[in-house]
Amino acid sequence: MIFLAVTVQARDAGYLFEEVRGLEENGINNIGDIIQDEKGFIWLTGPGLTRFDGMKFRKFVHEPFCSNCPSTNELIDMVIDKKGNMWIGSMEGINFFEPRTERFTRIKVGGQDEQSRQPRISQLEIDSSNVLWINTFDDKLYLLDLDEFYRSDSSHFEYLVHESEFSAVETLYIDRDGNVFIRKGTTLYVLPAGLMPVKSNLVHIILRDTDGNVMRARSIGFSQDPYGNYWLGNSGGLIFMQRDFLGDLTGEDSVRATVRRYELSVFWDSPGIRIDEIFTNRNEIWFATYIHGGVHSAKYDSAGNISSPVHYRNLEDPGGEP
Repeated sequence: MIFLAVTVQARDAGYLFEEVRGLEENGINNIGDIIQDEKGFIWLTGPGLTRFDGMKFRKFVHEPFCSNCPSTNELIDMVIDKKGNMWIGSMEGINFFEPRTERFTRIKVGGQDEQSRQPRISQLEIDSSNVLWINTFDDKLYLLDLDEFYRSDSSHFEYLVHESEFSAVETLYIDRDGNVFIRKGTTLYVLPAGLMPVKSNLVHIILRDTDGNVMRARSIGFSQDPYGNYWLGNSGGLIFMQRDFLGDLTGEDSVRATVRRYELSVFWDSPGIRIDEIFTNRNEIWFATYIHGGVHSAKYDSAGNISSPVHYRNLEDPGGEP
């Protein structure tokens, strides 16, 4: 991922991209995640943790025998909780970081004894019940009740992380209403907001295109737009899914969702494009693709009608072509 302080202007639309100088000089590369806190600080992972205040960088890196440092410099994903503290997933478990005190605490996952290998964390999400969902590259998913965490004695943190019934979760997304979307293989499920995270409460979402054909879910990117609808970055294209299928799902084991698919080969002769990240505002969708790099954008409306062509932004050469 490239973090966008020479200002350059994209040729076809008037968008301004500002390159932040000093990343390489400060040993910041291969950025895994970017997040902004309520005070306006930008936080980056890779390697270690970095805070950027708009002028200068403050780095936190792993050091041998340091208990108040990140457990490793291979940090992957971050999320900020209601108290403004950060949960950081790494290739060696979870790091809890308090920005106010600049203190790190390592939270053991998947075993209480000192010799237990910590799982490689792929994704972190916090749901509407203030539960931290911890997805791993090791085909396991763990849960941590953050209210219970803050009430507990620090010497017992390792007993608060529980392995869930769900395994081999490849995509995890929690929307603004607290619904949890889970993709396993080519199957998409939703755990309705407020229900216990057990398999029996999962509802299988059957995706059908406008012709009634069943579609497989190969979603990488996942985003809820300001209208409450969903955009999925399927392998090879974008999928638009209206939220109206999320009615009363009590007692249901499956639900049908009619979706609209946009093949990216309409815009480029590149089948199999993988969309990794999606962001939406009220009239534009932005997404990053694995093959082309850079970012892409297009106009859309509340009904999911997307305009073409998709605009390409090569962040190293904003006027360039894919």
